[in-house]
Amino acid sequence: MCQLYSIPELLFDIPSDAFRPRPKVTSSMVLLRFQKHPRVSEVHPAHLREVVRAAFQQRRKQLRNSLRNLVASNAADAISEELAVSRPEQLEPTVFIDITAHIFGKQMDSNVPKAQMVQPSMVYGAHGRKKARSAEHTEAISENALG
Repeated sequence: MCQLYSIPELLFDIPSDAFRPRPKVTSSMVLLRFQKHPRVSEVHPAHLREVVRAAFQQRRKQLRNSLRNLVASNAADAISEELAVSRPEQLEPTVFIDITAHIFGKQMDSNVPKAQMVQPSMVYGAHGRKKARSAEHTEAISENALG
């Protein structure tokens, strides 16, 4: 999803001794230049999130199995056999737009009410508590999100 809404750039690696306890993975600093991919507007953002979440929810599963609960029939019927046997990490980000359009249909931004596209008036803070934002802040977020 990150590559559909931004251009990520790897800046540098952070040594493991910078953390306590020391992690067993390599950490990196990444710059995200937010810029929506032109094809994202072809599908409803909530549908795209739903497809991506379902695809990556279970590790090492083929799309046929991970999308099974998302479609009424067998996921193999909803997508090509080549995609059905693929694992989500093997696919380009734009393929998820194609899968979403195939399952839910295409939907242009102008057909989607603003309230369905973004709900910027509530932001989650620490510990998952909702925080209300001012009307000016909400309007600024809406304008930026709808681009």
